[in-house]
Amino acid sequence: MWEGAPVAEPLTVFTEVTNTLTAPYTTGLQRLTRELILRLADPRFHDGAISSVPLRWCPRHQTFRRLTDDEWRLISEGGHGTSPRGRRWTDRLPATMDRTLRRVARQGWVRRARTAMQPDQLPPAHPDLEVGPWPPGAVFLDMEAAWHNPRSRAELLPELAAGGLATAVVVPDVLPETHPEWFESTPAALFRSYLHAHLRTSTRFLCISKATEADLVGVAAAIGEHRRLDSTVITLGSDLPPSASSPRALPGSLRGRRYLLTVGTIEPRKGHATLLDAFDTVAPDIADLALVVVGRVGWHAGDVVTRLVRHPEAGGRVLWLDQVSDDLLATLYREAFVCVTPSLSEGFGVPVVEALAAGVPVVASSGGALPEAGGELADYFEPGDAAGLAALLRRHATDDAWHRERRRAVAAYQPPTWDDTARQVVAALNGP
Repeated sequence: MWEGAPVAEPLTVFTEVTNTLTAPYTTGLQRLTRELILRLADPRFHDGAISSVPLRWCPRHQTFRRLTDDEWRLISEGGHGTSPRGRRWTDRLPATMDRTLRRVARQGWVRRARTAMQPDQLPPAHPDLEVGPWPPGAVFLDMEAAWHNPRSRAELLPELAAGGLATAVVVPDVLPETHPEWFESTPAALFRSYLHAHLRTSTRFLCISKATEADLVGVAAAIGEHRRLDSTVITLGSDLPPSASSPRALPGSLRGRRYLLTVGTIEPRKGHATLLDAFDTVAPDIADLALVVVGRVGWHAGDVVTRLVRHPEAGGRVLWLDQVSDDLLATLYREAFVCVTPSLSEGFGVPVVEALAAGVPVVASSGGALPEAGGELADYFEPGDAAGLAALLRRHATDDAWHRERRRAVAAYQPPTWDDTARQVVAALNGP
């Protein structure tokens, strides 16, 4: 059962943001963490019903602590997941060398050594930032990629529960559990340990789609956790940061062209190979059609990166932008002809709702929760079906009346906002 603080008192909610502050780039989960942390700290979103306390792990003192003013500024200034703010020096290396270095960096002994060497900003005696004893009845909420953090949840969660805290988690997907072949072995193993720990200990689960919720229940049963999970579905916001309101000029190679836009990390499950196959099928017959790929290199991306770099139209009709600003991303969405999300599966599909919010027709695979994100406004093809995708792209490009009708339908879309998401999280945490 969910044991919260007394009704008359605000519910204290601790949330770790170590990964969000220290990772050299911003992923979708880190963006979610930033958007929610800022709103949970604002009484307008919960009428004082909760007291939000973001935490960072202190390697020097081997404990959690509150954030410094500088760390709060990092949270508030964090940008969209494709922002150049987080560009890594390894992004300039050949793809094979980058993958090798990242694989080494994920080894346990390297992560422990890096954590031990991190300078800590907390003086030895800093009473304002020390957490002290955990207050009984509080909640510890995981929402970032905490499987990369120093404290293993297999150790931490039972410790918190024994101290009287309820633990909860935002679940983006369970794909490393259900499709480990799509991921590198070390991060997949870390995620599975993290997920199993929450399934065995945590009291509340906030899933970002019905599909993710169903998958989570299946994983729980598979590992022998047959209790009824206390879960709820929250909807992710699609509004870009306020800084994305200034129009930016499109790259010169896109002028006079109708371009397809896809946004997402380059990795196997994102379906870039399917999109390239489909584009190469229709592009010879449609001279003004272009393809824009926005996303940094992820794991197992060598083949797709090679195709993007060596494509006969690379830098022209095929444009790969590994890093873009918020302003440019917003412009790319607004000016796109069609946005494509060809993923084999997704826990939700933020690029789908961002594109719809920009008034752009969407073509997406039917994998995972993508139909939940796009509803009746998107057009769908089977995951991995390049011919099916090509047929939809061809129809958009050659049937002007149909394309205009799809665009008119999208114009009525009311996008979810991060404000909505924050209120759903507060309601879930304060629920019975």
